[in-house]
Amino acid sequence: FFFQAEDGIRDIGVTGVQTCALPIFAHDNNFNLIIVIAGTTQLLVDQTTKRLQNDLRLDGPNAFRRWTLCAISDKSTATAMAGYRNLKQRIIALSAGSPMFRGTPIVVVMKNTTHLTKLNKLFSDLKNVDGIDLGAFPTLIIDDEAHMHSPNVGGRKHGDPASSVYE
Repeated sequence: FFFQAEDGIRDIGVTGVQTCALPIFAHDNNFNLIIVIAGTTQLLVDQTTKRLQNDLRLDGPNAFRRWTLCAISDKSTATAMAGYRNLKQRIIALSAGSPMFRGTPIVVVMKNTTHLTKLNKLFSDLKNVDGIDLGAFPTLIIDDEAHMHSPNVGGRKHGDPASSVYE
């Protein structure tokens, strides 16, 4: 895959599509929220978070105008809690039309029942407690590890082992 960037054309590959082109597409098309389901282990979450930081230049001086990273599955409890607070504040501000919080939240969450349940609870609280209609929030969900819970398309031909999904 190739992507036209400000500094030229880049070959970004499939992972680059997920961590660079899709978030940019969502931002440019007025999506208010991007959720990246980053993997089933902390290593995969950390890799995806670093790719997003690098590909989208989240550490750049003007990045806050475009993005805000909400690393809710960070191994640091303090960073994860800050990610939840940031996400909640951003959604409340965006729903009120606040120009101060224009950056699109990018949520990085582990593909794990505990992490996904906490995110779902936050969304439920925003709806039930804060009265925010999340149905009005265009959202892009990127499942970086979709193959981890997919049908075993390879089957058991020629003695091949079953997918690890079925272990």
